[in-house]
Amino acid sequence: MVDIFQEDLKGLRGQLEDIDRDIIQLLSKRKKITDDIVKFKSQQQAKVFTPAIEEAILTWRGEMADEHKLCKDLIVDVFRLVLFDAYHLSCTSHQKVQKGEAIKQLLFIGDSQPMGTLFSDLLSRSGYQCLTINAITQLLPSELEQCSAIFITDSLKSTLDTLVTDYKLRTDTLIVNVDQVDTDSMSYLTERYLGPSVGLNPMFSASSKAITKEVVFICHGNMPTRYVWLVEQLKMWGLTTIHAPTTEHDQLMLSKSVLNQFTVLFHAMKLMTQGVDLEQLLNTTGPHYRLQLVLMGQYFSKSKQLKLDTLMTPDAIAFFKSCEQEMARLVSLLENGEREQLEKLITDIQAWFGEYADKFDDESNRLSRLQPLNDTQDMLG
Repeated sequence: MVDIFQEDLKGLRGQLEDIDRDIIQLLSKRKKITDDIVKFKSQQQAKVFTPAIEEAILTWRGEMADEHKLCKDLIVDVFRLVLFDAYHLSCTSHQKVQKGEAIKQLLFIGDSQPMGTLFSDLLSRSGYQCLTINAITQLLPSELEQCSAIFITDSLKSTLDTLVTDYKLRTDTLIVNVDQVDTDSMSYLTERYLGPSVGLNPMFSASSKAITKEVVFICHGNMPTRYVWLVEQLKMWGLTTIHAPTTEHDQLMLSKSVLNQFTVLFHAMKLMTQGVDLEQLLNTTGPHYRLQLVLMGQYFSKSKQLKLDTLMTPDAIAFFKSCEQEMARLVSLLENGEREQLEKLITDIQAWFGEYADKFDDESNRLSRLQPLNDTQDMLG
């Protein structure tokens, strides 16, 4: 009886393998068509990502899933991943914005910074001639003469001073301040250098496999018309560009990035000081908390210097002190059993989230479905 069962099971597994092989072959066929679409878009200088088209694709696939009595969430998740792969391909294809004046060589100073490496790679793949040097001292005057734009990814002030004072930088060269954007640095840039300048602050990791649908802040410097081509290039890759004054940008970063970094730092510090075994924690948690740990670990895989530069500014420290006061108030409410006030606080926060609370719950469930299973043994057996 057992032998018959094993034979039947083996036959069913064989059928699944045949079906999976068909699925993979169909995905390969689909990818070839996607390649052709990407090449066509590149030739026509069309944008990589169109939200309405993606939404229509996912909606239709979801309806098809319902018709075939399949899990709608499963099918939509599958096609999200398929589209993600297509976006990754689009970002690595040659798509160059042709605007007005010819763009010559693009110079990147600071090859130790991952974000600079990412932008250099993307621009190179899009057909621009890029040169990267580790430090300003490696720059040859003849190389500077060929530059249409200089991307400074580290030590903005000292690098800019050297360019202006020692190299007598022409005022028709675009200076791009990458990932060091705040009011202080942008004010220094626009006052020290009167030529065209702009700040880019990407809201994504340099290790991102596809940047389509990611966000980058554009903080305007001098002569905005001189870097229209760069902004259009970002859009062509599928990036969402947010134009904001540096003061507004700084406030948003305090509320978002700086607070998030401080929260991650404190969370990880508390786990470490409690002596928590990270592997055991992973083995005993579900996909939602695992996603938090994934994001936390990603933060600690990056440069320590950049973290300190972000956390140790006067504005950031003042912001943390205000958080300390609010934390003390919250602890006091809990300690004194002020249940009514705590319920009101939660109600107020729920009202602040509004309809986004349910939307974020759905999105959290979708993201958790895409998380890998814990590599653990069956704790019941």
